[in-house]
Amino acid sequence: AGPRRGGFLAALVLGSAQVQLPDDMRQTFRVAGLSHALAASGFHLSVLLGSVLLLARRWPRWLRVPLAGLALVLFLCLAGAQPSVVRAVLMAVIALMIRESGHRSRPVGVLVLSLSGMLLFRPAWALSIGFQLSAAATAGLILTAPRLERAAQHCLPDRCRGWASALSIPLAAILWTLPLQLLHFGAMPLYALPANLLVAPLLAPLTLLAMLAALLVPLLPPEGLPLVLWPVQQLAGLLIALATWISHWPGAQLFT
Repeated sequence: AGPRRGGFLAALVLGSAQVQLPDDMRQTFRVAGLSHALAASGFHLSVLLGSVLLLARRWPRWLRVPLAGLALVLFLCLAGAQPSVVRAVLMAVIALMIRESGHRSRPVGVLVLSLSGMLLFRPAWALSIGFQLSAAATAGLILTAPRLERAAQHCLPDRCRGWASALSIPLAAILWTLPLQLLHFGAMPLYALPANLLVAPLLAPLTLLAMLAALLVPLLPPEGLPLVLWPVQQLAGLLIALATWISHWPGAQLFT
């Protein structure tokens, strides 16, 4: 699919740490506040695991749980043991085990247990930017996003209350990761919130399509690949174009 669209699709499956992406593309997504789209993280795992559980929702537990476990192992093998991937997989395993046993999990407890286990196993991960951003963003989603959503529902008109969740999730992640962005990169993407709102409808289906394409490509004959990949390429091109457009808005980055 080419170095740009193909690299972007590969990053949705493997994470940008495993893919040679053009430097200008990395910079474009960083300026637009969409770097998380290129990093293998809990978002990508939630798309994969959510789809698997949705398909297997009527299956018995002894089939559903191994299938979900296979999806987790596949994601870990493809993306590699990056801190953000390990954090996402650990949290998913713990939450899935609690859910399937008929109990309700406490998200804060699941996060603290996962992070503590990771740092006990490899203390050096505490200095990893990926670990710090993943931990901060997840904490924001757990602790702050629900409160922001409730506040937005009170402020928005009745017909717009469906936007409360769409606004609160990226805003919470942005607020919690902002100190780390300023510390490590010395810059703040000014349009991160509208960028995430514009890209969100494309990112989840494109991530799932990229994962399906990654599984189909080794099985299909080479002459059939362009036909299968064409719609995925077009969707990837649209998302890249959106990120490029936003990165060229006036004052897209605020520097310290």
